Amino acid sequence: MVASKKEWRFRYPLLVEQILRTGMMSTPIVLLFAGLVGIILVLQTAFQLAQFGRVEMVGALVGVSVTREMGPLMTAIIVSGRVGAAFTAELGTMKVNDEILAAETMAIDPIQFLVVPRYLALILVLPCLTTLSDISALVFALLTGSSLFDVPRLTFMGVAQDWIQTSDILVGALKSAVFGALIAHICCFEAFHLKGGASSVGAATMRAVVLSMVAVLAADAVFAYFTL
Repeated sequence: MVASKKEWRFRYPLLVEQILRTGMMSTPIVLLFAGLVGIILVLQTAFQLAQFGRVEMVGALVGVSVTREMGPLMTAIIVSGRVGAAFTAELGTMKVNDEILAAETMAIDPIQFLVVPRYLALILVLPCLTTLSDISALVFALLTGSSLFDVPRLTFMGVAQDWIQTSDILVGALKSAVFGALIAHICCFEAFHLKGGASSVGAATMRAVVLSMVAVLAADAVFAYFTL
């Protein structure tokens, strides 16, 4: 009975492992993707603002849109397609190979052992990745605005700082945590309810990624409505 209780204890090293894996796995692509989005936002908005002689306001538009909306959303979509797919594929393979059943036979709760560390890791990692995404987008936007539209860098940073509010950053962080929970829940659910052989792992992975992206977009719409 004592050994059984030890098996049910939450293992913090597994959480640390998942945090490192999900963070390192996603950081490069998140930085690159966010930087390109920052460039695109400047190119799309600066031309319009130049017609009114207010091109220096591009820092405000990019800053608010990235921290409040684009940063959390694009980071969650990248993570769902990269980390979420890995979760479903790993757990689905274990399901097909009866490794999960073997763990249950040995009185090891697979939810505590496999799902909870991944669930908590995404909730903790996604806000951090979103912060890196915001920084990357703003840096690339700053370089684009200063080089192509002659917006002084100090002006860009000053305008962005004046317009970005603490509530924008907090809403973005809250969104990211919710998105992380949704991605982990859907991807792990699809893996644990997988039926069939090895060929079904691919189908479950694709389904999990699509459902995760839809869930993220739906949750973002709800946040947009309640945080107007």
